[in-house]
Amino acid sequence: MKKTSRHQSTDFILSIYNIHRDPDHWGPDPHSFNPDRFLGRNMTRLRPCTFFPFSFGSRACIGKDVSLMATKVFLVKLLRMFDVGLLSGGPPKYTDHLSLRISSAINCSFTKTKINFKRFGE
Repeated sequence: MKKTSRHQSTDFILSIYNIHRDPDHWGPDPHSFNPDRFLGRNMTRLRPCTFFPFSFGSRACIGKDVSLMATKVFLVKLLRMFDVGLLSGGPPKYTDHLSLRISSAINCSFTKTKINFKRFGE
């Protein structure tokens, strides 16, 4: 007689939005914009996989490295050419769908920098 095993399935949903805003990981005000959280000295106290915008493990986004490099190149070029300032309205508001989306306008100004980059070979 052939033995068969029965496995019960369990659905598991991981809420990235809630993990990225958990006060146990990010402190008393997890909704505030604080880039210092990602400085080297602060990263040592974070648990692994506390911040994972591209997922992790064997099913992580294969375009993660390309996406991060493209974003860095874009920001460097933008910040070399313009001084960026926040005008009014405070930080943007977000909505939680399948991914996080900005639901309010970001009022900022771009002023051309006065640095002449042509002398640096551009």
